[in-house]
Amino acid sequence: MEGQAQAEFTVENIERALHQLYFDPNVSVKDAAQKWLMAAQVSPQAWQFCWVLLQKDKAAEVQFFGANALYVKISHHWTELPADHYANLRTQLFQQILAFAGGPRMVLTRLCVALSAFALNTMPEVWPEAVKGIVDTFQQASGSEITPSQRCGALLELLTVLPEQDTCNGLCRLAVAIGENHSKVLLESSGEHKQNSLELIKIIMMCTGLPGRYPVDETASDMTFSFWYILQDDMIASEPQVFQEHCAYFIPLYMNLVEIMLIKVQYPPDSEYASWTAEEKEQFRCYRQDIADTLVYAFNLLRDSLLNFLFAMLSTILQQDTKQQEETWQPTEGCLHAFLSIGESVDPEECSDQCILNMFNLIPKVPITHVRLAETTLYTIGAYAEWLNSHPELLGGLIPLILSGFSNPDLTLSSTLTLKDVAQECAKNMQPYANDVLSACQNALTGNVMKAKDSIRLMHAVGSLLSVLPVQDILNYLHAILGPHVQQLEASLNEQPSASSKAIVVQKLNMLSMLFSALDIRRPESEEAEKRQPKPRADEPQPVLLVLQQVYPIVQRLVSQWIADTGVIEAVCEMFKRAVRTLQDEIAPMTTQLSELLVQVYNAIPQSAVLDMAKQLLTLFHSSESLAATMQSLFLQLTSRTVSLFQQGIREHPDLVEGFMSLAGSMLKRCPAVLFQENSNPEALFQCGLMALSFPESHVVKATCIFFAELIGQSASNPLVLQVVTQHGRMLLEVVLKAIGGDAPRSVTDNMADILMALNKNCFQQTCTWMGEVMKVEGFPSQLVNAQQKEQFARNVLKERVNKRKMKETVKDFSLLCRGLYGTEYAAETEFEL
Repeated sequence: MEGQAQAEFTVENIERALHQLYFDPNVSVKDAAQKWLMAAQVSPQAWQFCWVLLQKDKAAEVQFFGANALYVKISHHWTELPADHYANLRTQLFQQILAFAGGPRMVLTRLCVALSAFALNTMPEVWPEAVKGIVDTFQQASGSEITPSQRCGALLELLTVLPEQDTCNGLCRLAVAIGENHSKVLLESSGEHKQNSLELIKIIMMCTGLPGRYPVDETASDMTFSFWYILQDDMIASEPQVFQEHCAYFIPLYMNLVEIMLIKVQYPPDSEYASWTAEEKEQFRCYRQDIADTLVYAFNLLRDSLLNFLFAMLSTILQQDTKQQEETWQPTEGCLHAFLSIGESVDPEECSDQCILNMFNLIPKVPITHVRLAETTLYTIGAYAEWLNSHPELLGGLIPLILSGFSNPDLTLSSTLTLKDVAQECAKNMQPYANDVLSACQNALTGNVMKAKDSIRLMHAVGSLLSVLPVQDILNYLHAILGPHVQQLEASLNEQPSASSKAIVVQKLNMLSMLFSALDIRRPESEEAEKRQPKPRADEPQPVLLVLQQVYPIVQRLVSQWIADTGVIEAVCEMFKRAVRTLQDEIAPMTTQLSELLVQVYNAIPQSAVLDMAKQLLTLFHSSESLAATMQSLFLQLTSRTVSLFQQGIREHPDLVEGFMSLAGSMLKRCPAVLFQENSNPEALFQCGLMALSFPESHVVKATCIFFAELIGQSASNPLVLQVVTQHGRMLLEVVLKAIGGDAPRSVTDNMADILMALNKNCFQQTCTWMGEVMKVEGFPSQLVNAQQKEQFARNVLKERVNKRKMKETVKDFSLLCRGLYGTEYAAETEFEL
């Protein structure tokens, strides 16, 4: 509907919007219609138009919207209704419920929920005996339009939803709390007490299986999930003989739990689901994930029994006629969701392969006519990707199903994720299908169906599959698949930088990144294969290197064009990092070029992504004789630029400080020679570290503490470092003690202890002197500690040179004293939070 956001909330406009929501193929139109309808049902006009929408000549989806709008108004906007309207509203509600007693069922249920909300709002002042009044009204109702059976059915529906969606929650919460806190008592009880325990567990089971759909009709069943975890965890932790005794009692209960989960996990009918708010849909998504976790708990106990049960359920459902399956797809989706949930927990060595084979033999028979059923089917295949590698005979029937999702915009996410998982685990066994898969990928990447993230993800699958092909075939496929995207990247150089051109550049760079991370002809099939024989085809060039050499001139020009844009530079650095991770020392021919590019970018606009990339190169090639000068120059220039930033003021760039401290600490640990070259300046690094220690960000301080611990550790073997530590160590100690005393978050005190330990081990005499001097300063490092406490702390620190745990305990206790928190409940509660 054009101008929908401004349209009046009239019956005609509502019906038009509902038609768009259910039948318009344009997703953006559907979204706009849904937002407008959500606004309509909370508008003041809803009190009037809801009754017109409920007229018998209206479509079912229109009637349902009217009933739901009525419920929303009564439950959430009750104060809008004048008190003298209550009686008339109640009469109208009864009339409508009786009118819809014969169906549609979804409209009847929603009207019953609306009357239930009315009762809750009017009890006990306005309608003191609501339940009796409801029963009397239905008993007295007469008319030829409905049969006695329909009238009783409507009453039963109303009584089902009437219990007070708060009292129910309170009772559930009470039962679950007892069960969670006394699960071992429930397990170990005997005789009469055993029966009582089983009764309590059955009550919790009833709470799990409350009628209605979460979170619209009930909001209590999710409270019980943690109980089922605790109970099975305590069972598994028991001795083997005791565990078997527990199983005799409790495994049937967990099988019953699975049956309930298979019902509660199901989606409502599309017309009902479309009426849910965005928040309700998100709550249901989380609820389904909680059910998935609960099924894993059940699987820990049931193992093959659960797999066989799920197979039997799925097989029974698929024996129905095709039309019935298409109309009621939810049970099929629920069973597959259960298989998906336990996928990562299935160990082929412990569980029968036949159980899973049975399931996979049924998957091609699933009539995939609904997008949610298709999604779950695809995700289920992906969850068993590792298992499928041992059963390649199944791939021929599954790959066409995976590829079919490429043409549907609603399935590109699930299909690309599934192909990524399967290609990564089963690449070797997918060789017979390589041409079909790669052709489908090429078509999908050149079409307009996939979103940017989907196309990026698809490149990972392409890389995994190409890795098992001959090099010449790889290059041919890369030319066909990658060529158009490289051309688009190059074409962007002729455009003025804009948000749209940036999006294209970042997407293409990320596609290359994903390809580089997966395309590796040296990767062994398995760890065992790597032990049996050397890496294959070592004499052939890595395709990633060839691609990188081809695109490097384009990337170099892109960097010049986008040098001030953090997003583009991060994407460039990430692409290089993934290439280096795959190529390792085979990147050597390009290392000088990459180093020069990193320096160019960092000198222009310093960014932490450059430092991270530089750390990768320095770690890889610090011991290479041919690249030693390049590595030393790279580090020296990055350091020089960073030191100048510290001198100018770098407080607003904590990520940059963390990146540099992390780089310097890593170099000190792996290759200190890179730092202490002819033109290096350890004193400047030391001063930068002192400034970084005063940053409020914990991650910066932690990286800096690691740097100082490593630097001080070099003082024993490096006179230049020893000189710097001797000259400025007292200042470092002051900063560390101030941080411990309250200047820094408590979460970094352990890291400060590492610096104290390093000072003790490497320059003990000076540390003793400095400690004595600074602790004499009144009020240092806190007004809340006295001279005796400071002296005791100094003694405890100075005597500890080996045991890091004791040093950290000493520092933590003194820090709490300095902050006035020692021995407080707050300190204990927040120990792992601050």
